Amino acid sequence: MHKLVDQAKTVLGIELSRDKITQLELFEKELLEWNQQVNLTAVNDPEGVRVKHFLDSMTIKKAWGR
Repeated sequence: MHKLVDQAKTVLGIELSRDKITQLELFEKELLEWNQQVNLTAVNDPEGVRVKHFLDSMTIKKAWGR
Protein backbone atom coordinates (compact mmCIF):
# COMPACT_ATOMS: atom_id res chain seq x y z
CA MET A 1 0.00 0.00 0.00
CA HIS A 2 2.97 2.34 0.56
CA LYS A 3 3.75 2.24 -3.17
CA LEU A 4 0.16 3.25 -3.97
CA VAL A 5 0.33 6.16 -1.53
CA ASP A 6 3.64 7.33 -3.02
CA GLN A 7 2.35 7.04 -6.59
CA ALA A 8 -0.87 8.88 -5.77
CA LYS A 9 1.14 11.75 -4.30
CA THR A 10 3.95 11.86 -6.89
CA VAL A 11 2.05 11.21 -10.10
CA LEU A 12 -1.41 12.52 -9.28
CA GLY A 13 -0.75 15.07 -6.54
CA ILE A 14 -3.20 13.32 -4.21
CA GLU A 15 -2.32 12.95 -0.54
CA LEU A 16 -4.22 10.17 1.19
CA SER A 17 -5.07 10.54 4.86
CA ARG A 18 -4.48 7.67 7.28
CA ASP A 19 -8.26 7.18 7.37
CA LYS A 20 -8.47 6.88 3.56
CA ILE A 21 -5.57 4.43 3.50
CA THR A 22 -7.31 2.31 6.14
CA GLN A 23 -10.52 2.36 4.09
CA LEU A 24 -8.66 1.31 0.93
CA GLU A 25 -6.92 -1.51 2.80
CA LEU A 26 -10.26 -2.80 4.08
CA PHE A 27 -11.86 -2.53 0.64
CA GLU A 28 -8.92 -4.35 -0.96
CA LYS A 29 -9.15 -7.16 1.62
CA GLU A 30 -12.91 -7.56 1.17
CA LEU A 31 -12.72 -7.38 -2.62
CA LEU A 32 -10.05 -10.08 -2.82
CA GLU A 33 -11.89 -12.34 -0.36
CA TRP A 34 -15.27 -12.01 -2.08
CA ASN A 35 -13.71 -12.27 -5.51
CA GLN A 36 -12.65 -15.83 -4.71
CA GLN A 37 -16.28 -16.79 -4.16
CA VAL A 38 -18.23 -14.59 -6.58
CA ASN A 39 -15.73 -13.62 -9.33
CA LEU A 40 -16.32 -9.88 -9.07
CA THR A 41 -13.27 -8.91 -11.13
CA ALA A 42 -10.50 -10.51 -13.17
CA VAL A 43 -7.98 -8.73 -10.95
CA ASN A 44 -7.09 -11.18 -8.18
CA ASP A 45 -3.94 -9.87 -6.51
CA PRO A 46 -3.27 -6.90 -4.20
CA GLU A 47 -0.95 -5.08 -6.62
CA GLY A 48 -3.50 -5.41 -9.42
CA VAL A 49 -6.26 -4.00 -7.22
CA ARG A 50 -4.08 -1.05 -6.24
CA VAL A 51 -3.04 -0.20 -9.79
CA LYS A 52 -6.04 -1.20 -11.88
CA HIS A 53 -8.77 -0.15 -9.46
CA PHE A 54 -7.44 2.41 -7.00
CA LEU A 55 -4.88 4.39 -9.03
CA ASP A 56 -6.96 4.26 -12.20
CA SER A 57 -9.94 5.64 -10.26
CA MET A 58 -7.82 8.41 -8.76
CA THR A 59 -6.77 9.66 -12.20
CA ILE A 60 -10.30 11.03 -12.64
CA LYS A 61 -9.62 13.58 -9.92
CA LYS A 62 -6.53 14.84 -11.74
CA ALA A 63 -8.36 14.93 -15.08
CA TRP A 64 -11.12 17.07 -13.55
CA GLY A 65 -8.56 19.37 -11.98
CA ARG A 66 -10.12 19.33 -8.53
